[in-house]
Amino acid sequence: MVINHVYSERQVYPLNLYLREMTTDKAVRRPSTGVGPSKT
Repeated sequence: MVINHVYSERQVYPLNLYLREMTTDKAVRRPSTGVGPSKT
């Protein structure tokens, strides 16, 4: 029953916002991790 509750909660969250958030997170992390080795 807990899984069903979590799944329904996830469904309430708009998919486009979820994807946008994930894309932004990856876009922000890539340059920040790439800058370190690049400068050194």
